[in-house]
Amino acid sequence: MLQIIPAEKRFFSDMWDMNSYFLFNFAHYYDPENESFGNIRVFNDDFLKAKSGFPMHPHKYYEIMTIVLEWTITHKDSLWNHEKIHANEVQVTNTATGIYHSEFNEENEDLKLYQVWFSPPEMNIKPIYYTARFEEKYFENNVFTLASGIAENENKLSSKISVKRWIFESWKKIQIDFQKYVFLYVTSGKIKINGKEILWEKDQLRSYWEKIEIEFLEKSDFIVIESE
Repeated sequence: MLQIIPAEKRFFSDMWDMNSYFLFNFAHYYDPENESFGNIRVFNDDFLKAKSGFPMHPHKYYEIMTIVLEWTITHKDSLWNHEKIHANEVQVTNTATGIYHSEFNEENEDLKLYQVWFSPPEMNIKPIYYTARFEEKYFENNVFTLASGIAENENKLSSKISVKRWIFESWKKIQIDFQKYVFLYVTSGKIKINGKEILWEKDQLRSYWEKIEIEFLEKSDFIVIESE
C-alpha cells in the first residue's frame, strides 16, 4: 500500500496568531478516514507569529514531539521545565497521566515548527520530558534518526516510533526496505518515489511494508516516521 496525499488536501486552520495545517484529525477538523496512521495520531505544520502563543493547558495519554524548523519556541510546564528550543532541535514530552504546559514565541521573528503526537503503549507512568539539540549538518546526506522507540538511540521514545530528518542533495538516490508503517512529509524540495510518483513541498506519503526508492530531483528536506 502506497498513498500520496498532495499539499492542498491538508486541513488549514487559522487560530488567532497561529496558522496550521492539520495532516490528521485535530481540534475542529474531523474526518473519520483520517484519524491516525500506525502510532501517529497528530501531525501539525504550525506557523506562530512573533510575540504570541498558548498559555498553560493540559495534556495526557500522548507522547508529543516538537520539531523546530525556524527560530525559537519557549516551553514551560508543570514539571518545572522552562527553556527555549531553537531551530533544528526537538523537544519530547510523554504526557502520560497528565501535564500542563505553555508554548510561546517570545521572539521578534515568526516561528515554524512541526508538532507530532504519538500513542505510547504504556499510559500509567510519570510524565517524561527532554530536549535533543542538533545542527542542520547532522541531517545532510545522512539517514539520521532524531529519536526512536523502535531502534537503539540515545533519544528514547516511549512510543513504537522512529522519527528521522533527512536532507539530501539533488540527483542522489536511496533505496530503503521499510518493515513498518511509513509516513513521509516534504518540508522543502522535490523527490521522486519508485521512479514515477513526484512529491513536492508539503506533500506526504503513507506506506506500509514497502521497499521504496527515493530520488532527489532537487535538494530536499523531509521528515520520515516509521511506526508499528
